[in-house]
Amino acid sequence: MKRTLKIWTCVLAFFLFCVPAHASIAVSGAYAALISEEGEVIVKPGQYADIECVMEDKLYAARDPDTGRYLLMNEKGEALTQALYSSFDILKDGRILCLKSGKYGVLDPELHEIVAFEYTWIVPNGEGEYLALRTDIWDDYADGLYRIDNTGYVSPTGVKVSSFLSDFENGLSPALSAENGRYGYLNADGQWKIRAQYAYAGSFENDYAVATLDSGSGVIDTAGNWKITPRYDFIDIGNGEIILAVDYRDGVTAYDRNTFEIRFTLDYELYGAYVSSGGSRLFVYAPEFVCVIDNDGREIMRLNKDGFVIQGENGNLIVCETNGEYETAYLADENGNPLSEEYLNISPIFTFDGTGYYSVCRFKDRIEHTILTGVIDDTGKEVIPLSDAELSVPKDGYVLLENDHGMELYALDNTLIWAYEY
Repeated sequence: MKRTLKIWTCVLAFFLFCVPAHASIAVSGAYAALISEEGEVIVKPGQYADIECVMEDKLYAARDPDTGRYLLMNEKGEALTQALYSSFDILKDGRILCLKSGKYGVLDPELHEIVAFEYTWIVPNGEGEYLALRTDIWDDYADGLYRIDNTGYVSPTGVKVSSFLSDFENGLSPALSAENGRYGYLNADGQWKIRAQYAYAGSFENDYAVATLDSGSGVIDTAGNWKITPRYDFIDIGNGEIILAVDYRDGVTAYDRNTFEIRFTLDYELYGAYVSSGGSRLFVYAPEFVCVIDNDGREIMRLNKDGFVIQGENGNLIVCETNGEYETAYLADENGNPLSEEYLNISPIFTFDGTGYYSVCRFKDRIEHTILTGVIDDTGKEVIPLSDAELSVPKDGYVLLENDHGMELYALDNTLIWAYEY
């Protein structure tokens, strides 16, 4: 019989999901705390060893300092469960995947147990049901696959796999068959929709996936038909207009995502290339240089071989170059035009209200290697001044600064929300 999680009372579930939520911030530095956006202390520092947001402004996980396990609490800091869990993850269907005593189970948003804690891996199948494994996924033995329907009924599918399960996209999940050691794609019922025949199979992204045969990598559609012949060393599907196919000896071939016609080629000997996360730029790494290419094959910028470029927020680029002994970095627009000063390092942290934000750092003292850190926006403007504090992001729109003296929580207008002295 399916076990049920002991929720203290139905009233607690009412408080969690029926009363309008108050925005709260889970702070986890040297001390963990739960703070309202107005700076009110909801859970005082040190009561728990760690506090993490599970469902924004609704549900938080707090780690018991004695047992090391987590309990769930609401935005008011009220405990809803005992300290039973090791990890949490919000699934695409809005339910909560939890790990308890080394086994996975699923809770619904009201914290009722809908899948018992007896599985080594669980994925939602996109139809309100689940596929799951019960045996050790890391050993060399075959793992029987189970389907759990929306009533909680469990049935074996007859399929055996040799690895963990991947999330479903376009109704399909790539999996490694224990029968022949090849990859194929499972449907929502846990049966092979595309037979296991590939040396590698990636997840579908907007109707297409990367699949690999012994001859190389190509692209298939959801019926398993080849859209790009499997002959490349590497393929990046991306999420824009271009699918990038790389042959390390012959260069880059850019395919139009809609027609699969060749849009352009680049005859570079190269180490690698990939599509930016925004899908509008290609980053190419060759033995003698690094360059950025637009979707029409035009070179936007070129750096020396020691440089590199990564995608920032809202189409921005983070450009890194070697300046003597030290690397420097600056923020640029999508055409490579500088937007910021040079820093030792720039890292994207979040986009908030349509604006991208970055943590930046530079040396305070090069000899002692002491660092100052701060925040800039996607125009290069400083929004949190550089200071000798360690910077972290407890929640989008907020920054935590921490040093030997204490913790300070700031909003992006540099307003101090809350401070705690050690």
